[in-house]
Amino acid sequence: MGAVGVGRTPGARLGRRVVAGVVTTATVALLSACGVTPPTGSNDDAALAKIKADGHVAACVSGQTQHGGLPAKTLPCLGGGTPVDLSTLKGPLLLNLWSPTCGPCREEMPALEQFYVKHGSQIPMLGIDTLYPIPRIALQTAINRGVTFPLADDPNGSLQDTPALSIHGLPTTFLLTADGKVRFVSAGGMKSEAEVEQKVRAALGVSAGAAL
Repeated sequence: MGAVGVGRTPGARLGRRVVAGVVTTATVALLSACGVTPPTGSNDDAALAKIKADGHVAACVSGQTQHGGLPAKTLPCLGGGTPVDLSTLKGPLLLNLWSPTCGPCREEMPALEQFYVKHGSQIPMLGIDTLYPIPRIALQTAINRGVTFPLADDPNGSLQDTPALSIHGLPTTFLLTADGKVRFVSAGGMKSEAEVEQKVRAALGVSAGAAL
């Protein structure tokens, strides 16, 4: 499946709820067609916490600063844990908006994970599951693609009402700089860790070879 479009018209909020329902039905049908039993108990907090722990997904963080440059939106941590108040996160920080039904999102995840392993101590990462209503499938999808960076959940697409993180498709990646500016990095998916690094450097204004 290709990139997922995200509308921003006056009726977008209603449209997002309709899309979420359609996405749920389509995902279950797709899993069944592939011979995979769709996950059950997606709202079981204990089961989600175990999946997250077994997948070695990092804990979400919050409360790092005040007025850090991101919108004042609080999102649940996917799989349980500390809710994420975006406005209290400090940069530099990569934010990747994705959905498990989006093919380019899934394809991009290994490259993002490789960047996180290599540069996460300098530039942490937060993945945000967007416009998808089944947390267990979202979490398991990320783990299956090797993701260990923190994951937040925005099932209703609330971030689409914030100009700073305006997108027209998934996946989209933004960079929060150390001085609180939000800069666009990429849309449509990145193919390799080298491409992620190159685009992050461009967003930071850092030349090749210089420390990130």
